[in-house]
Amino acid sequence: MVRMIAILAGMGLVFALVFGFAGSSSAVQVTFFGSGLPTPDPSNFEDCGPTTFGSKPVNDNCYAYLKPGNNDPKECSYTLGFRAGGAPVARLRVKVALMRDGKVIGRDNIQIGSLDRPAGDPYVTKTFRAECDAKQLRILEARAYVAGQETDLIATDSIGSKGLMPLMPDFFIKIGPASES
Repeated sequence: MVRMIAILAGMGLVFALVFGFAGSSSAVQVTFFGSGLPTPDPSNFEDCGPTTFGSKPVNDNCYAYLKPGNNDPKECSYTLGFRAGGAPVARLRVKVALMRDGKVIGRDNIQIGSLDRPAGDPYVTKTFRAECDAKQLRILEARAYVAGQETDLIATDSIGSKGLMPLMPDFFIKIGPASES
């Protein structure tokens, strides 16, 4: 029993050293938080009030996403988390492309004033809406002031993707031009 506790304590110490003190070599880390799930269209909820038990609904023709027969693509929410490495990062500007089968299906621009956050909550998250079913998200352009110097984060290899799991890269996010695979 004592050996097992000692082994577990040793493994816990190794885990804490590897994951707790693992720093980032990038000035900016980007992580995909989700979701890629369809977002409700509020215009589809007009006159869709709640009903009480035994009463008839206000409107039977309520749809959360797209009404049947509508050929518009569904929109999904995508959330990215950005976190500073060791140096202060300000005025982050990122151009993002959503890709499917090697083609761009959506684009967005993200701007963040500062990545200065407390250690317990290091990520600044931004959510944008775009067409669903993206297979990859590409960071096409990223610029920021790192330690007071304007920096092209891609050209200087100062931005990297990081998965939510420690030591695992984020396979959904790629850095570089849309033409690269």
